[in-house]
Amino acid sequence: LLAKSSTINTETNFTFTLTYKQEKINNTYDQTFTAVLKPEVFFLFDANNKLVLDVLNFESGKSQNFSVTIDLKKSSSTADYTKIEVKNNSNSKVLIEVIPYSKHFALKLTNNGTGSQTASFDLNYKGIFLQRLTAKFDAQTGTFTDPRDGQTYKTVKIGNQWWFAENLNYQTGNSWCYDNNPANCAIYGRLYDWQTAKIACPSGWHLPSDAEWTQLTDFLGENAGGKMKSITGWNPNNTDANNSSGFSGLPGGSRSTGGVLFTSIGNYGNWWSSSTESGTNNGLLRYLINYSGGVFSFSYPKGGGYSVRCVRD
Repeated sequence: LLAKSSTINTETNFTFTLTYKQEKINNTYDQTFTAVLKPEVFFLFDANNKLVLDVLNFESGKSQNFSVTIDLKKSSSTADYTKIEVKNNSNSKVLIEVIPYSKHFALKLTNNGTGSQTASFDLNYKGIFLQRLTAKFDAQTGTFTDPRDGQTYKTVKIGNQWWFAENLNYQTGNSWCYDNNPANCAIYGRLYDWQTAKIACPSGWHLPSDAEWTQLTDFLGENAGGKMKSITGWNPNNTDANNSSGFSGLPGGSRSTGGVLFTSIGNYGNWWSSSTESGTNNGLLRYLINYSGGVFSFSYPKGGGYSVRCVRD
């Protein structure tokens, strides 16, 4: 049944019979067992034939290896359970949940991002390789059509927030294409000054505050910038980029105050927040860099031109 569980594609019912004999009185007994086998579910029994571990629902942002390093057993108290230690061979944050059932436990590993990924896991018990399991985790994505000009944008849910998965490209107020070239707007969206950025998002969406940017990066955790950067479209080296969040950040560059200079396309992705630096005429930015997996903050004069990402109200 264990071997079969890794090869079936749909939920399958099995019936099997165990026959045993009492030699002294020559009696033979049959006992019938049934089981429901689901794809990629692994059942482990202890020496007393007690089901002690049930591993299911594997979801992750990328391939990783996990090892259960503490025996999983039910404690004497029905309300208390032995903790599980799971070792992870990557920097990707994984949420670990132990779910008690009447006869077994379920260990659920859940990706902290939302990118659509295929993951694989090597399950080990007491140092012995048991089985490799795979699963696909689908992102919560959608689209939004801006009724003002008919442009359609990809959207993605990251944590509890819905974000545009593309830079805004709505022509209004003080907004520009990089190098005044419309072809750059088609790829990177428009660059906006701060006052225009505050009102540029369509109804139902808004320019994120600095706190909303922090909510996003805190949720993504370590290597948040790499999880936000598009895998393509950046100049080398696009360090740590995997876009596992689905944010698909692109390096749209910037326009200086007064329009003297356009710079850093391919190297920097810069996005306004609605927040300002106290006591100055600067607005707060979040930016990504091609040579780092971090997310950085900066304040810049409100007349400069930077990209806009909209977050849902």
